[in-house]
Amino acid sequence: MQVHGIVIQGHGVASGQANDPRFPGGTLQMQKAAFQQRGLDLSPYFPGTINVSIRPHTYTVQAARYTFRTVKWASDRP
Repeated sequence: MQVHGIVIQGHGVASGQANDPRFPGGTLQMQKAAFQQRGLDLSPYFPGTINVSIRPHTYTVQAARYTFRTVKWASDRP
């Protein structure tokens, strides 16, 4: 199935562009070492997300290729 979408602005927390003091450098930068230890090297990639709206459609991941359940977003968050 093919669905048209448009790139939309996110909150900037993952990339650090939000300048949120709880996540210095962004959540992905904070987690980079944890992902590396689990076999996922994110160093060649931009530390952020691309937000795409596919409204009115929705998307649900049926079977994730990779899952890292024990990675925390921040030391003070579950």
